[in-house]
Amino acid sequence: MKLKAYIKLTFIQTIREFPALFLIFGVFPLLLSGVLAYVQNDAFTPKLAVSKMEIRLIDEDKTSFSQSLTDYLRSNELQKVITIANEKQKPQLEVIIPNGYGNGLISTKEASIKIKALEKGTGTELAILSQIIDRYNEEASQQLLISNSIQKLELNESEKVQLSNSINMELQKIYSSDSINSNFVTLMKSLTSYEFYSISMLGFMFIMLIMTMTAGVFTEKENGLYNRIISTSLSRNQYFDYTQVSNFIFALILNIAYVFSYRLTGLSFQGPLPLLVLIIMVQSLLATTAAGVLLAFLNKRTVMIGMNVILIAQMVLGGSFFPFEKLSSNLILKNLNNFSPDVLLNKAYKSYIIFGSFDSIKYNLLSMLFISALFYILSRIKVRVRWGER
Repeated sequence: MKLKAYIKLTFIQTIREFPALFLIFGVFPLLLSGVLAYVQNDAFTPKLAVSKMEIRLIDEDKTSFSQSLTDYLRSNELQKVITIANEKQKPQLEVIIPNGYGNGLISTKEASIKIKALEKGTGTELAILSQIIDRYNEEASQQLLISNSIQKLELNESEKVQLSNSINMELQKIYSSDSINSNFVTLMKSLTSYEFYSISMLGFMFIMLIMTMTAGVFTEKENGLYNRIISTSLSRNQYFDYTQVSNFIFALILNIAYVFSYRLTGLSFQGPLPLLVLIIMVQSLLATTAAGVLLAFLNKRTVMIGMNVILIAQMVLGGSFFPFEKLSSNLILKNLNNFSPDVLLNKAYKSYIIFGSFDSIKYNLLSMLFISALFYILSRIKVRVRWGER
């Protein structure tokens, strides 16, 4: 009953203050990120089409298997994106088919192909070419394995040929232009400027939310409300847990307001809805337990100073106001966001927007859940040791 009353009180307070909170956590970041995204839009133009990459082919294997790969790379399907350079041309990439490549396919062992970047700034082209060759090797190896298996079946030669041709036709779908184009779209898809700033500002608002929740509890103590609550039959441990529950509800409402202000306007977070709700819930839990561990271990002055330092670090490292990874050619600056306080949250939302699958976000979610559990356990132990049970 006490928990129910706490939850009810949280809802009433949040609804009463929702217009002001929505302006701070919903409208303001949407407008600010919208302005920043519009100004920096040219730096985020998604590249869904790839200019032709020039490659040099070196066949050291000299077998029918290496010749098949060479023919595939010269095929009409790939001529849209690949040009085989002649001796006079300077290629971007060099593909070396090493001696033993064919034997590797036959024995289903790793058939290594060496790809060298001969020009700077060809990381995307290298990734695309690597995936094309990897898929070819995988399907060629499967084709050989199936062919060997068919030869062992108790069928006459015509039946074996018919079965082999049927399977080969299915495998060749892998090499269709539709499949190749699908690979390019997946590899080349990047965040729009609005999507980038929606995630960057989310890290900023995430820290602001933690500061808001901790400030609320400190205010209760300063106003004497905390002492009045503890003077009742409610224990200090119960008070802490109830505060965590009410803070989670508060964080969930504000995070939904933030994320859905972008989703409803069509600017960002357009992936599967169940996955989006799952990320929001984990994000809210992480914010709640982070606030809880700060309340358990530190006083108000230390928390506010520390959180302001973290807020500044987030603004600089997280790209809230300057996207280093897009506008800087310096490798260190481009990777600053990997050290931002919200790196797990940032990666989860990026993977969600680009790939839209659970597999792409599960490791980040599990990491956040683990950190949340650790925060709660530490803070709960601290509360019990410091305050004891009533």
